[in-house]
Amino acid sequence: MQISNSEVAVSLTASALEGKPQVTVDSTKVALGSVSVDAHNSVWSWLVDVLTKEFSGSIKDALASALQSEIGSQIASYGNKMLGSFPTSITIAGNASSPKGAFGLNFSLTSDPQVQPGSLEIESAAVFFNTSMPAGAPQPSADLPSTADDGSMVTAFVDEAMFNSGLALLHDGGFFHASISQSSLPSGFPVQLNTSSPLLKSLIPPLAAAFPDMPVVIGVDSMAAPTVAIAPTGAVLSAALLTAWRVGAGEVEKDAFFLSVNMTFNVDVAVNRSKLTGSVAFTGCTLALLDSNIGSFLTMLLQRLLSGDAHRGAARHQLVPGPGAAAAHA
Repeated sequence: MQISNSEVAVSLTASALEGKPQVTVDSTKVALGSVSVDAHNSVWSWLVDVLTKEFSGSIKDALASALQSEIGSQIASYGNKMLGSFPTSITIAGNASSPKGAFGLNFSLTSDPQVQPGSLEIESAAVFFNTSMPAGAPQPSADLPSTADDGSMVTAFVDEAMFNSGLALLHDGGFFHASISQSSLPSGFPVQLNTSSPLLKSLIPPLAAAFPDMPVVIGVDSMAAPTVAIAPTGAVLSAALLTAWRVGAGEVEKDAFFLSVNMTFNVDVAVNRSKLTGSVAFTGCTLALLDSNIGSFLTMLLQRLLSGDAHRGAARHQLVPGPGAAAAHA
């Protein structure tokens, strides 16, 4: 059997179902051209030719009807299977089997895709998640603002509540924890974490007097969720940390003192059609002695040292190099 000069037309609708893309087939139309049946080398070939000519219309209609139903079903099935395989979640840190859970981003469509001649418009939103906290982000994201089409391939809106929700989930999940020891510092680091090192002896004199020549370990935890405040001129990140200064190693570590550290950073991002650049500048900190097993001491010198280093500046870094990157607007 041979079929030639045929056409297949399919009408599709793209939509969002529970935040995920799907396609439905509105209509299919199959138009078959000529249908011929060859029965060579058969004593019945003459009969096949007669029947084919007599019933060619019926044969074409039956084939078209069968193809029309099957094509629509297969396109919907394989189209949604393909769309369902697209990742809608990105894990940034941790994993679902750990006590802290996995932290990442969930993406969902906020409206049905809009198909126009020569273009496809898709609106999606991203929210942070932590698998150990199924209640989700503590702060709702703002509605997407409306914007006129400026010809950009991609337009991105940064929501302050989204970042603060993510930071809250990281804090509640215990991700803002670190332990700093000499072995965790890069080789050649100018400061030795030892009570008898010249710098620590000058900054914290009672430490060497109470615990001479002992290694120092600094535990860092967030006291509250860091926050981001976004303004037209940039963003400010604020973090309140608890630092626990301990001496010794392993099971013989002893608490020396506890300091609270309130830190601020300026975050600046610039975007154009070819690259995304940004800088993060540590703008300063304030220290407060909360508890001490070595007596009181002035934290001003340590605070000035940290703040002095902060004001030495931060260079701008190109985050996405090269031409052709999609434009984004914050």
